[in-house]
Amino acid sequence: MLLKIGRDFGVTGRLFLHIASFLRGRFARIKFADKIGDWLESNFGTSAVTSLGPLLFIMHMHDILKCVMPKFADDLVALAAGKDVDGITKCLQNATDQLLSWAFKQGMHINVDKNKVMLFGNTVDDVKVTVYGQMLENVKSYKYLGVLLDSALNFTMQVDYAISKAERASAKVCSLISGRKGISVPLSLQLYKSLVRPHLEYAIPVWACLTESDVERLENTQRQCLRKYVGAKAHSSSAALEVVCNILLFRIRKRELCCLEFIRLKIKDDDHILCQLFESSIRVALRFCPLMYIRVMSKQLAREIERFPLLAPYDATLHVPDSIRTCDNPQYEDYATGITVFTDGSLFSGPVGYGACAAVLFPSVHSEEKIVQTCAVGEKVTSFQCEVEGIVLGIKMVTKLLWQSCSQIEFGICLYYV
Repeated sequence: MLLKIGRDFGVTGRLFLHIASFLRGRFARIKFADKIGDWLESNFGTSAVTSLGPLLFIMHMHDILKCVMPKFADDLVALAAGKDVDGITKCLQNATDQLLSWAFKQGMHINVDKNKVMLFGNTVDDVKVTVYGQMLENVKSYKYLGVLLDSALNFTMQVDYAISKAERASAKVCSLISGRKGISVPLSLQLYKSLVRPHLEYAIPVWACLTESDVERLENTQRQCLRKYVGAKAHSSSAALEVVCNILLFRIRKRELCCLEFIRLKIKDDDHILCQLFESSIRVALRFCPLMYIRVMSKQLAREIERFPLLAPYDATLHVPDSIRTCDNPQYEDYATGITVFTDGSLFSGPVGYGACAAVLFPSVHSEEKIVQTCAVGEKVTSFQCEVEGIVLGIKMVTKLLWQSCSQIEFGICLYYV
């Protein structure tokens, strides 16, 4: 892993030594019920329940062969498309063999029981793929990254799953409502938007192509939740209920999220894999590919914005040097040119408490123009955290100002502590 970090990502200096120290001398033990095992030295992989562990694991998995695509951390997928099952089986078996070879070189073992094979389409044949001499199980549905996929891609099972999760979350919110002693209606609606509705809208651009009956079921679930929160009767108008609660109809909200996904795709580079799939997606009768459905839902938006260029959000990369040069007596010439930012962070009371930070940016020393921004840090923070957040806020302000003036920039930052 250290070889990959230094060779493929160019990590050197103190950061490399810090990662090497993190990976050495690690011990782990297993706890089951009330029994705790002995300490064992851990020489492979990364440490769980750490901030650095997931990042190192992603860096370790970055060189998996291109035949295994897409990949999300330890969730790997091999895709194959064809007109006959034999061709698909051969392609998937080849990708599986290459993955096994890569895993053997990395000292990793593939869990056969967790691997599944799924065939999309109208055929009922099975795809025979073997791992370590064992046949992988063929399934008709599988939950991948929180979305239930079925062989027909009608996403009815995903609708059932989303409704069940939303109803469980809504029951928890309803338990807080007890007449006048419970939470207020505005607070219950805020809880609906933050705890219940995300279950109904999770990854909705992927499974937005639904039948009218499934859309009605999702809308009924939303109406039932809102009626419980505001205390409306069962025969009350659904349209009036959504107007009073200021909640969009689910089908309108679904279209809005598809349009937002369309914008996200348009600002990506043309050679991005999602953009290539977006341009090559098709439909058969009323059966849409997810990206094709997004294109259909956003046709009106595409016509409105075709005259305007879309710009991606700015991206700034900060290079931290291995050593920091200190200056005890800064001269006026050191900061007489360029952009000047003053930052500060403070606490409300005590060494730990409510913290906030602020930054004041002067685009030019000889100008009276200034930009002021403030930000709340947290409730239980230290003075050091507030100071660091103030510096980060100032760097973001400088990056945004320079990005607005030109597209590609390189600049250095000098920090003066007073």
